[in-house]
Amino acid sequence: MAIAEFFKYTVYGLTLQTNRSLPSLIPVSANKPVDVWVELNGESQQSSTDVENLSSGIKAISKADGTYFHLWFRGDGQLDFEIDAEGCHISATWVVLIIEEVIALLLGQVLGCALRLQGNLCLHACVLKMGEQAIAIVGESGAGKSTTAAALAKLGHAILSDDIAVLNECDQHWLAQPGYPRLRLWPKSIQALYGQEDNLARILSFSEKRFIDLKDNNSETTAW
Repeated sequence: MAIAEFFKYTVYGLTLQTNRSLPSLIPVSANKPVDVWVELNGESQQSSTDVENLSSGIKAISKADGTYFHLWFRGDGQLDFEIDAEGCHISATWVVLIIEEVIALLLGQVLGCALRLQGNLCLHACVLKMGEQAIAIVGESGAGKSTTAAALAKLGHAILSDDIAVLNECDQHWLAQPGYPRLRLWPKSIQALYGQEDNLARILSFSEKRFIDLKDNNSETTAW
């Protein structure tokens, strides 16, 4: 019988254990205690652009072993996540979607929900390191949070997280937890700051928004 393979990563101050490789995250040692278990069950298949118009939502469901939160994207039954009430177990099933899109949603709305269930303060924001302090750039969707963070990164300020700011209270201070070394930008922002976006991975198949790898050793215009 084959032995199941697992992977461990650190993100937002948590240790994740997953049954699939998540290349965008920072790996940690195998003996690190686990905070969140993630199970991804589905086969990658290219979806059509029609999924943009399908519903997404969240609801609480009761099972024999407790309460779970059901999050669905691109239509109920197409991509579904379940999170237990403590935010410690996440499972995903999907029908027609590529694994990269599943991971993008996992590391965004889904993990944000799990973090809140664990009692963490989460903001929809980008965080940068300036000197010995951290600043959070907060705004509505489309306000330019990530673009502002990218512009400041070109001036030498390290990016700590994009999209989600996880803050932990410590004595009389707040500590900002690092996320993962990727930035989500629209083509116009990429063209203004980095050049062409053609060789950059899309976040979702129906969206023009792309990932910027902040660990790219060949780039002098990003910082992590």
